[in-house]
Amino acid sequence: MGEDYKEKASAAISNIKKLEKYYNFSQEFANNKEVYLNRNIDVELTNELNNYNNLLTEKEGDLNSKIEHKLKYKRYAKLNFHPQDRPKISPTPVTASDLDTETENVLKNKFKSTIKKLPEYKAYVDTQNKIDDILSKIDKNDNDFNKITSDKYQTSYKKKIESIDKAIKNSIDKQQAKVEKRN
Repeated sequence: MGEDYKEKASAAISNIKKLEKYYNFSQEFANNKEVYLNRNIDVELTNELNNYNNLLTEKEGDLNSKIEHKLKYKRYAKLNFHPQDRPKISPTPVTASDLDTETENVLKNKFKSTIKKLPEYKAYVDTQNKIDDILSKIDKNDNDFNKITSDKYQTSYKKKIESIDKAIKNSIDKQQAKVEKRN
C-alpha cells in the first residue's frame, strides 16, 4: 500500500457520506434518480478536478525546475540566434541588465519558444486544458441541476409520469378486455 492509503480511505468515506446525503436529498423530487445521478456526477467531477489540480501543481513544479535549469546552465548565446541578434558573448551567462531592450526582447522570445518545446511545458498545458474542460463540465452539470430541480421542471415531469401511467393503464385494460372477450 502507498503512503497515502489513509488519506484515500478517508476521501472514499467522505464521498460515500456525500452520496448518501445526495440520495436522501434527491428523494424529495419526482425525478429522484435523475437528481441523484446529477449529484453523483458532481462528486465525480469534483474529485477529478481535485486530482488534476494536484497534478497541475506537480507539472508546474517540473516545468519550473526545467526552466530554472535552463536559465542556470544554458547561456543565452547558445539559443541559436542570428549573428546580428547575439549579444557579446562573455564567459558568464548574459543577464537582462547586460542587454539593450531590443536584444533582451529577442532573447526572451527565443527563450519562451525554447520553453514551449519542452515536454514538461506540453504536460503542464495539457493538464491545464483538462482542468478547463472539467470546470466546463461542472458548470454544465450545475446548470442541469438547477433546471431539473426547478418547480417548472418538477410539474412537467409529474404530468409526463401521470400521462405515461394513464397510457399504461389503458393498454392493460384493453389487453384485459381482449382476454375476457376470448373466454
